[in-house]
Amino acid sequence: SLAQDPRSSPLITGIGAAMGLPMHDYLVGKGDSSNIPAIGIYGDSDCIVPPGDGTSVYNEGCDGDGYRYVDAFHQHKLWAQEHGCAVGDKHPAKFEYKIDGRDEVKCASHCDSAAGPPMSVDCRSDADHGKRSWHLDIVLKFFEHHWLQQSNK
Repeated sequence: SLAQDPRSSPLITGIGAAMGLPMHDYLVGKGDSSNIPAIGIYGDSDCIVPPGDGTSVYNEGCDGDGYRYVDAFHQHKLWAQEHGCAVGDKHPAKFEYKIDGRDEVKCASHCDSAAGPPMSVDCRSDADHGKRSWHLDIVLKFFEHHWLQQSNK
């Protein structure tokens, strides 16, 4: 949510979320005109913070606490749209995004990587709720892709 708040978004250079999604009342875009790349890594077997399958804008967790979360597909769709990508309504998103050396996840984006590193990437694994040793590596490779693209300009 820091990148969605106009007070803090100018200070954010990227978003790397694992297992986390905004609460149901927080489907909002970026806080200012900054270009902030975002990658999310979600487990399709996670019923605590379910990433969803794009059929509903919100999903409720299975632990009985009543929390509802924004569907990952819809969050990434909004983020991509606000970064100028042509978005569609089909899950998974149109463009596959490969993370070198990482086969644990399948990633997709609404942004065509032919135009540069995508600004919003939704990665899925078969995992349930919990941190995995490879989460950080995937996030860092995504940011490195952006950094290399920027340094080559």
